[in-house]
Amino acid sequence: RAFDERVVLSAKGGRGGGGARLTPFGRLLVRVYRGFEAELQRRAARSFAAVASRAQVRAAAGGSGGGKRGAAHRRRPRRPVTPLRARPR
Repeated sequence: RAFDERVVLSAKGGRGGGGARLTPFGRLLVRVYRGFEAELQRRAARSFAAVASRAQVRAAAGGSGGGKRGAAHRRRPRRPVTPLRARPR
């Protein structure tokens, strides 16, 4: 448990179908998290603006992203991606 207060109130299914809803603390937590996330996005955009503009110039000039790749890339076969499976509870 991460918090002393409950974040969600839940009801088991049945005839009414059950469900879950946020507590007032849960709503506060979501609101604060969304503000944090928005601020993080703003800071990231400012921090990486110079890098992003260089990448756009290079891509527009055909500097990377297309054409032939080097021999080092051809030597390495790609590994298959294995999907994650949910653990039984």
